Amino acid sequence: MPHNSRKPHKKTRTGCTQCKGRRIKCDETKPACVNCVRYHVQCSYVQTFPTTIRPLSSAPNTPSSSSAPSPALSNSQSIPAAPPSLASEIKDLELLHFYTTTTALSLSNLPDRKHIWQWVIPQLAFSHHCLMHGILAISAFHLARVQPARKEQLLTEASQQHASALSLFRSETQDINPSNCEACFAFSSLLVVDAWSSSGGNGDLFFTSSDYSDQTSVEWVTLIRGVYHLLLSSWSWVESGPLQPLMKLLPDDAPPPSDLNTEEKTRFDSLTSICEPTNDICVEEAHALKEAVSLLRTTYAQMIALDPRISDAGMILSWTIQVPELYLRMVRRRQPPSLVVLAHYALLLHMLEDKYCTYFSSHYLLLYIFLQSIHLDTCCMSNC
Repeated sequence: MPHNSRKPHKKTRTGCTQCKGRRIKCDETKPACVNCVRYHVQCSYVQTFPTTIRPLSSAPNTPSSSSAPSPALSNSQSIPAAPPSLASEIKDLELLHFYTTTTALSLSNLPDRKHIWQWVIPQLAFSHHCLMHGILAISAFHLARVQPARKEQLLTEASQQHASALSLFRSETQDINPSNCEACFAFSSLLVVDAWSSSGGNGDLFFTSSDYSDQTSVEWVTLIRGVYHLLLSSWSWVESGPLQPLMKLLPDDAPPPSDLNTEEKTRFDSLTSICEPTNDICVEEAHALKEAVSLLRTTYAQMIALDPRISDAGMILSWTIQVPELYLRMVRRRQPPSLVVLAHYALLLHMLEDKYCTYFSSHYLLLYIFLQSIHLDTCCMSNC
């Protein structure tokens, strides 16, 4: 197939360093452009943009007035537009209000965890600005879905909050200690959702875009695994605090996984049959495939048990942390058996759609895998 050239666009000399290096158009959004936020690359704009929460008490001091009502409030004149600083504060308040009343309640199916997301984590965020920016980012992503008319504006706001949060989080992780470990853990959980939302549900979940193929971009699954290993050293501190329920996938007295029905057993037996060594798959790769399938089978069994005490999102997303690194390398190389297993995982993701506020869009992942399979078939045919 002929290579499609990119659409022409007006050149700019003020784009960020990262977009210039890749020779792609920069939208110049600050504190980080959309391209860098989407692919989790440190944007050069962040270095020149303030990353602290806008203080709510930054309005200029004015002389105290009498108790008499303001003329603007006592007649029919329209209220003047708020100054820019106040407008920014109101925007943050709107996002925080939406988070506590709506978004927080959609982050878990379990009542005790809903309480943590709604009450405990916002309190932590007042002392840890990376977490506050993360809260405002996920709220903006969610609100963009609820209010399509404001989608572009809200997604821009979400990208800016997300970029500021990442910059501050990197600083926090230089020294994780008992005073900031809970905020880092909470933000890392939000980061999983923010990163998925900012990707728009496309191929960056498990695959890197060709525009960012220079090893500086990060797939969503790599981000999850990296943050998880980063926080392992503080696990015991978090486990003894108020966020402890968020760390449990299963209750202590959870029954063993349910048996799969005949149709599901047949499907997983067929899936296991492609995990044998071949001319294209070495013994180590076959073992990694088998382990990925085994973990997937266990996750399916836990999900069909319908135990209301199980965190469904946590259970499904934990698969990406547990699978062998070798399996993920096979996925990045687009090896067909690994893509087949990934397609079955996408069916699990489908269980989360329309249930949570984020873009857990399994159909995008399935479409991407399908297109990859067509590309592989085309390559094989051209080599025949």
